[in-house]
Amino acid sequence: MGETPDFHRLAPPGLSATVGHGFLYLMSGLALGVWTLVCFLFLWNLDAQEKRHIEQSAHTHALALVEKDKLYRLWNALHGGVYVAVGPNLAPNPYLHVPERDIETPSGKKLTLVNPAYMTRMVHELGRGAGNSSAHITGLEPINPANAPDPWEKKALEWFTSHAEASHYAEKVSEEAGSVIKVMVPLRLERPCLRCHDTALDVEGRVRGGIAVTVPLKTFDAPKADWPLYYFKPFVFIWLTGLIGILVGFWVARGRIAERRVFLSTLAAKEQLRRSICEGMQDPLVVLDRDFRIRMINSAAAALAQTTPKEAEGKSCTEVFSYWHKLSGACADKECAARQVLKTGTARSSHMEILLPDGSSRVFHVLVSPLLEQDAAVSGVIESFRDITEEARAQHELAKEKRDLDLLFENMFGGCALHEMMTDEHGAPVDYRFLKVNAAFAEHTGLPAKNIIGKTVREILPDSYDRWVRRYAPTALAGKPVAFEDFEPVLGRHFSVRAYQTEPGKFVTVFFDVTEREKLSEQLRHAQKMQAVGQLAGGVAHEFNNILQIINGYVEMVLGQTPAHDPRHGPLQRVMDSGLRAARLVQQLLAFSRKQILRPEPADINEVVRDFCKLAQKMVGETIAIRRVLGAHLGRVRIDRPLMEQVLLNLVINARDAMPSGGEIVVETADVDLDETYVLQNVQLHPGPYVMVAVADTGVGMAPEVMERIFEPFFTTKDVGQGTGLGLSVAYGIVRQHDGMIHVSSEPGKGTTFKIYLPRLVEEQEQGKGKEHLGSPSEKAPRGTGLILLAEDDPAVREYLAMALRDAGYGVVEARNGMEAVEIFATTLEPIDCVVTDVVMPGMGGEEAVGLIRRTCGWIPAVFLSGYSERMHGVAARSSPNTVYLEKPVRRSVLLRAVHELVAKGADPFMDQESSP
Repeated sequence: MGETPDFHRLAPPGLSATVGHGFLYLMSGLALGVWTLVCFLFLWNLDAQEKRHIEQSAHTHALALVEKDKLYRLWNALHGGVYVAVGPNLAPNPYLHVPERDIETPSGKKLTLVNPAYMTRMVHELGRGAGNSSAHITGLEPINPANAPDPWEKKALEWFTSHAEASHYAEKVSEEAGSVIKVMVPLRLERPCLRCHDTALDVEGRVRGGIAVTVPLKTFDAPKADWPLYYFKPFVFIWLTGLIGILVGFWVARGRIAERRVFLSTLAAKEQLRRSICEGMQDPLVVLDRDFRIRMINSAAAALAQTTPKEAEGKSCTEVFSYWHKLSGACADKECAARQVLKTGTARSSHMEILLPDGSSRVFHVLVSPLLEQDAAVSGVIESFRDITEEARAQHELAKEKRDLDLLFENMFGGCALHEMMTDEHGAPVDYRFLKVNAAFAEHTGLPAKNIIGKTVREILPDSYDRWVRRYAPTALAGKPVAFEDFEPVLGRHFSVRAYQTEPGKFVTVFFDVTEREKLSEQLRHAQKMQAVGQLAGGVAHEFNNILQIINGYVEMVLGQTPAHDPRHGPLQRVMDSGLRAARLVQQLLAFSRKQILRPEPADINEVVRDFCKLAQKMVGETIAIRRVLGAHLGRVRIDRPLMEQVLLNLVINARDAMPSGGEIVVETADVDLDETYVLQNVQLHPGPYVMVAVADTGVGMAPEVMERIFEPFFTTKDVGQGTGLGLSVAYGIVRQHDGMIHVSSEPGKGTTFKIYLPRLVEEQEQGKGKEHLGSPSEKAPRGTGLILLAEDDPAVREYLAMALRDAGYGVVEARNGMEAVEIFATTLEPIDCVVTDVVMPGMGGEEAVGLIRRTCGWIPAVFLSGYSERMHGVAARSSPNTVYLEKPVRRSVLLRAVHELVAKGADPFMDQESSP
């Protein structure tokens, strides 16, 4: 077992037995010296703190005096000075030169104006004899010699010239009467002061002078002059108390040394007995104290660490067994068996894998027992080891494999389930059972695991189980992996599924809920379809505009030349009315395709709804009630009010038709903030603030297949002749043109709700240009004179427009496109009075052509014609006061009135140059 160890390490906590009396005397003397030094330093520090406190009190007192003077001065300056009766103690200020300095009351009493500086000086003179502190108003350039600075005041004032932002200057000064605190606060000119100080250098904020305050330190030091003696007595008492404590500790230590010597002799005998028992064991054995130092170790345990018991005893167990490594993490503080036994006093067993110095590893069964003393206190632990390497490694591999599989199974993002296929007596699949499901299974299906495990698919999905059995039969019975996407109507979800065989008759499925992806895909397909239909409708409307321009134009021209009593007048009027109805139909197509011209302005949607509901109630009849639920303090929106009223009208008409027996229509408004989650489900919106307008009815509702097509043009569920199918599609187009979104929700028999989301204005920018009044289309077209440059790429439209202008008395020069119009303008000798041009033409458009013309003749008036509203928006945004834009088909009277008004303005060489591009 080796030599007897140093038992002093095994003794209970306390002074070592080897400590002699000489050492105790030395330590006691050292403690006394340190204690005396600490008491002296504390007393010295207290004295220094008291002096700093006195100086700080004097400094604070001086600043308070100055602030009081400044308040008096400010009050005086704000009131323009104070009139005071002249007397023996107060004469007029000879240095104050302002009007009405001296006045006399009706009773004959003489008053003189006291300005802030004079008042401050008089107060300072009055206060010099009233206390120990003194003050003086001064400046580098004093008007009154009495205000001249002394050397310290001059130094302070000069300091302020380089420290203009400083609030004050303070310094401790030694004088014959003792130390004083001097404080100088600058006096800066304020606006009321400029009444008296009106030189060129006197500006607001300039340092004109300062107020110096002197506070003797003896004022604050006198009451505490005997404080050192006051504190010295308690410190002597404290020092004596410490001395007594040191002496008592000395005598106690001497007694403890004697007791420890007796204890060590007894411990040596017990230790020898323990060593004999430990060495007789063949299994490794280690005894640790509470600090995890080795108290005893047998030869078998020392051999594992390639050391001897003598070298190991007394060292830390982690130091001796540095090559040992618990791969399972058993050495962690919270799992250390020895640490747990020390806490609980109960034996514990565990497995430990140890890395030996030769690189091999062994697994031991470790039994850790408490080491009890005579008083049953736990003084350490006893660790015994038994080699179970082969058995432990086999169990570890199995546990690791199972742990990895369980971890993968439970933490998969996709749903996962283990199934067992059930067959009939002929081996045909009839059902399958759920053996195990992971946490994601419930998230993707909405079915809790406790309601699934152990049940069959027939019990869970009785209406569709056979379809799933057929899906998985090849996988479970033949081992064929499958991958597919399918919709489960009972759960109402789309799934993307993969299935694999684990063993014959069993299979695992991995799936994801792709319902939201399918919804977004359907929304995208619907939006693309609506966009395609809108583009088609817009293109047809544009082409039809040109046709209607010719038809309506010529009919209007002939109608104007036909007397009312002419038999042909009636048929021509009916043709004209039909042409106008066709034009309105085109406008509806343009509204759906979002190609009509908007004139948006900031508006309060509650005001729009209130005004609309007053008229709508009369339209829906007495059997239907319209109720408003208006949100408070709504944000404003930028809308074309007539078009938005058209949207509400279409929705109310749709609601009225859905309630033939009467009911209620609710129009609701509210501020909403759409977040990323909502926007992901509505791809045509962006996150941000919106104003919501909802129109809900209690009508018959709609089926899902009807809602899918509700906004398509010409789609209607009404009888033939009762609707064009454009009402809701126009509403959809107008809302989308306002960068908004309209959403419908409905169920058969439960009514319908349309929700409109319009972007809320955060900062209103009310911009816009008023449109020139061109009169009513029914008014008689005016005639005029002048030369008109007409640019139009459609020959038929150009022929009609030229004829209409010539019949009104104008000369016309025709161009087929913008480039030709620019060339004609440059080569025509006769001055051109106005340009009438189409916006969109091949080669060069009308806007670019007018821009080139205006570079040489910036005043030239221009009338733009187009059926493309987005192009007209650009022209309108850049238009000048001598520009008019008209939508095709344009009435002959409207065109002639626009040309007449522009030509009548005449050439204005001082026209705003912004009219030229």
